[in-house]
Amino acid sequence: MPAQTILPDQSHDSPKAPPTAPGRASVGHDLLCWILHPAHPFIGRQFITYLSTRDQIRLAAASHSLRSFVEPVYQVDMPLHAAMDSRRYPGLARILRQHGGGIIRRLDINEREASTRTAARRPAKVLGSRRGHRIIQQCSQLEWLSISLTNLDRWPQMTHRLAHLMPKHRAPQQLTLHFEAAWFRPRQTVRSIMEPYFNHPVVKHWLARIRRLDIDAGHSGLNSAEIMDLLAPFTGLEALNLAAYTEDYLHGRELVHRFPQIKQLRLHELAWDTGLLFHPRRPAFHHLVNLDVFAALDETTLATLRSLNAKDYPCLRGLGVACHSMTFDEGEALMSLFEQPWPKLKSLRLNGCFLRDELGPLIARNLPQLQFATLEEFSDFWNTDFYSESVGYFSAGNCLLRKDVVCDVGIAAD
Repeated sequence: MPAQTILPDQSHDSPKAPPTAPGRASVGHDLLCWILHPAHPFIGRQFITYLSTRDQIRLAAASHSLRSFVEPVYQVDMPLHAAMDSRRYPGLARILRQHGGGIIRRLDINEREASTRTAARRPAKVLGSRRGHRIIQQCSQLEWLSISLTNLDRWPQMTHRLAHLMPKHRAPQQLTLHFEAAWFRPRQTVRSIMEPYFNHPVVKHWLARIRRLDIDAGHSGLNSAEIMDLLAPFTGLEALNLAAYTEDYLHGRELVHRFPQIKQLRLHELAWDTGLLFHPRRPAFHHLVNLDVFAALDETTLATLRSLNAKDYPCLRGLGVACHSMTFDEGEALMSLFEQPWPKLKSLRLNGCFLRDELGPLIARNLPQLQFATLEEFSDFWNTDFYSESVGYFSAGNCLLRKDVVCDVGIAAD
């Protein structure tokens, strides 16, 4: 997702630089005009999604002709606490009047950032202010909402307010929630602070419509049961990115039961017992398209890796496995994993795993559609013959003993 940008101040009527004199036509200029022409609205909007707000402004300032094409498809990434700045808000208000709130694709509410400023700019004040209301109420096409909190106890009240402020209670497709701590008053729990707010039909429906969820709980102190309570309202999830350290693995089993429809799953921070996630006799997550997991180095996990059956995951296109200092013997688990064909796998990332020399030819043979291969943080060199005509990107850092195994394929190694 594009990086945040600084919003224009009140001296600008719209997010554009002063016009420039048209220069000589070029092939690149003509191509951009064709892409952004109103006759191809879908292509133009897709192109803009890959540009940050700042780059959109720079593109609009490149020439008079491009300017008229870019302005109607602006997509703004906006930090809310910065938008409340008295120097920036008037300019932002004019932008919204001219182009509508549908241009806001990402909204960031950062309590940690705002708490270093004056109390009047903290999220509680922002969400309760007229300025905050006006902005949020116009987010009719919001794709991504990012919330960073100092403490989790602020989350339920903030969610309740956001759900009611969004136009027609429309939820974003993606939500990112980061919190540093989970401190509660005596007798309070995650469930007890959520229930008064999340039982409301509007809030319940709003949370259920979110499709992609990123939760960064780090070392906040939550246990497995509390993490599952936190995830419970998101019944429509298709993608989950979870970073949470706990003393046990029990929420792995619960993930299988509650979110069987998941298509994209990324689990890190904690070394996960994959035996709970992918039991060989009770395979789950049949709809997985992308899986990225930090695997624990215990016998259960290794046995699971050895017994995974590619036929149980017919939709899998991307696979990432990270371990802590896998040894030679444990490297056999990867050998077993890739001794079977994975005909549709296009992306592979291995981090910290021991790579036996025989693994290269095995991957090249059994992953015929592989296009992206990334090897990271290995304690030993890989002396292998890896040749794959399908691979267009190969990143191996300093893991290769013989660089010619990459040069032979015509791909530059990082």
